[in-house]
Amino acid sequence: QATFNSGEAEIKPPMLPIIDRVVDVLSQCSGDIIVAGYTDDVPITSSRFRSNWDLSAARAVSVVHELVLNRQIPAERVIAAGRAETQPLAPNTSPDNRALNRRVEIAIREPECDDSVPTRELPVEVLP
Repeated sequence: QATFNSGEAEIKPPMLPIIDRVVDVLSQCSGDIIVAGYTDDVPITSSRFRSNWDLSAARAVSVVHELVLNRQIPAERVIAAGRAETQPLAPNTSPDNRALNRRVEIAIREPECDDSVPTRELPVEVLP
């Protein structure tokens, strides 16, 4: 429940320090950065978003803005993708599980990282 409210694409403020830590790692690695946004399976009813596909893409773009515009990751390295309710982390059978599925995942394609530069340890747990 820390990343996004249901039906919204705005990143909650508690996520910004985590994005800072992700940027620490991304800045030490080369390779394309893929930011994929996800939703739960509740159909969106909004004048702003036409579907969960639209909402998930907007979530990915919100994170891309943080990486590129605010944290100085080169824009040519970043790809945003909307994945809607595909690939849930948990069955969409409860509010807590649906919150887990409202997320953004960040991956590096063909990374080459500079292990000699220390970075802060990232948490291993899945962040909703």
